[in-house]
Amino acid sequence: MVEKKDFVSAHSAPVGTGSQVEERIQKARLLEKGLDGEGVALVIADTGIDLDFLRHKLGREIPMETRLDGILVEPYLCAPGRWPRGHGTACAFDALIAAPRATLVDLPILRAPATHPLSLFSGTVETACSAFRAVLSSRKQGALKDFKAVVVSNSWGMYHPSWDFPEGHPDRYCDNPDHPLHRLAAELSDVGIDLVFAARNCGVPSPFEKCQARTEGSIMGTAASRDVLTVAACDLNLVRAGYSSEGPSIAGMYSRKPDVASFSHLLGSELFGPGIADRGTSTACSLAAGCVAALRSSELCSPKTVPTPTLFEVIRKSAHPISEKNGDWNPQTGFGVLDPAAAAAALGI
Repeated sequence: MVEKKDFVSAHSAPVGTGSQVEERIQKARLLEKGLDGEGVALVIADTGIDLDFLRHKLGREIPMETRLDGILVEPYLCAPGRWPRGHGTACAFDALIAAPRATLVDLPILRAPATHPLSLFSGTVETACSAFRAVLSSRKQGALKDFKAVVVSNSWGMYHPSWDFPEGHPDRYCDNPDHPLHRLAAELSDVGIDLVFAARNCGVPSPFEKCQARTEGSIMGTAASRDVLTVAACDLNLVRAGYSSEGPSIAGMYSRKPDVASFSHLLGSELFGPGIADRGTSTACSLAAGCVAALRSSELCSPKTVPTPTLFEVIRKSAHPISEKNGDWNPQTGFGVLDPAAAAAALGI
């Protein structure tokens, strides 16, 4: 059990601001090297984006790719960037902290209702499969073809196996390494599309209520795939978020997750009200995806030069130790806190 002084809880006050996050990731140094996300498609696979909110909050125009044939879910048909503000908009805000010139791509996969009575999560998984296929196709021969790179931020996941099909069902997702979505993740990785996933919020000692008090093996589904970068959460003081899911992953999947931690619980978008933190591994994942997009904006880090598995290995090896446990993998924060400036240096940028 982690003692209280060693973690930040879900309802704690924000720790630091977006500007302080920029200092911690050495954003000024990244910008000097041209690592700002320009020319990179940053896909937000979430609830949809309210682009007007982001423009107002950030005080500038934000490029968005609108030609990718939509993953639009009936009856919530909205144009890209025109969705009701919520979780996806906050994630987009946090991703842009590290990659301010990236081009957003809006994939509102979390609007999907369940499609099968045996699985509450069936609609999300089916829509994610469609979304990943659309991204893959577009990268090969569509709107995403001309971008330097494509990074997909996935601040979503299954909170409890009871949301899934029963054990033994062919469509079971959470612990089935042969599931189509996991195979698609491998295909995307093979062509240099970088998938970043949230570890989830079922950690000890303060799991979210959705976890139903289940904390062991709570990193599930594609977040437990070798082919993605899985992100835990800590605050700006390098204190682990007490809700951040811990490894090892659910039995049957790749066990050594999370890969790294990233910053969360910060005063950022304030989308949910003044003074309310952007929290959870959702924020950590989005910020990490922005860091990956920033690195990918260098020609020295193009997918042809640095394949996805190589980039993720560099990110793991260059992570900043969060405690004496880091340097090697540990179940709470992986290999340490993602350090994009150190990763850039390791890549020769």
